[in-house]
This record gives sequence, structure tokens and C-alpha cells, in this order.
Amino acid sequence: LRDDLLARLREAVPGITVNGSLEHRLPNNLSITIDGADETLASRIEGVAVSAGSACATGSIRPSHVLRALGVDARAAHGTLRFGLTRFTTAHDIAVAVDRVSAAVRALRAERR
Repeated sequence: LRDDLLARLREAVPGITVNGSLEHRLPNNLSITIDGADETLASRIEGVAVSAGSACATGSIRPSHVLRALGVDARAAHGTLRFGLTRFTTAHDIAVAVDRVSAAVRALRAERR
């Protein structure tokens, strides 16, 4: 499901970069940075459990040291989303997440034009 989430997000949202290795990663975790997004993105995605940054930086407005260690620059780190999938996550949940993330990114980008 994580791979499906990534593939569908890449189709729906231009400018996605995966943070970390595509091969050596947890099967239930996806961290992406979206070009042109900012720290407000996560709060714009209603009904989807998504976090900005990394788990170890939850609650901080500063870019995560984990993201920085992965090579994500400070400005881009503000456009990062982290998805955690569980054994209860379904294909329908993935579809909903993609729809809501892409809508939020479109709205954010439209505001910036």
C-alpha cells in the first residue's frame, strides 16, 4: 500500500521527492517533500492522518534534524509530509489520501500564483 500511495501521489501531484532510500525503508512509512509546499500543507489535508516533518520533530516548527541528515534543505523541509500506514489501512484509504493531498496542494499552489 505504501508503494501504491507513492505511485498515485506522483501521478496526481507534480514535484514530489521521496525522503530517504526507496529500497531500505520501513514498509509502513512514506516521507515526501512537495515542491512549492509550505508548513501549512499538513493542516489543509482534512480527514487524513499525516504529519509534517519527521516523528522525532513533532510539535516543532523548525525543520527536523532527520530530514536535514537525509539531505532535505531547510526551506524544502517545510513542504514535507509523513504518512504512517497500519495493518488497518485500506486501498480506499489510499485513494482518499491521494485525493485530499492533491486538492490541498493545488489550492496552496493556486494561492501562491
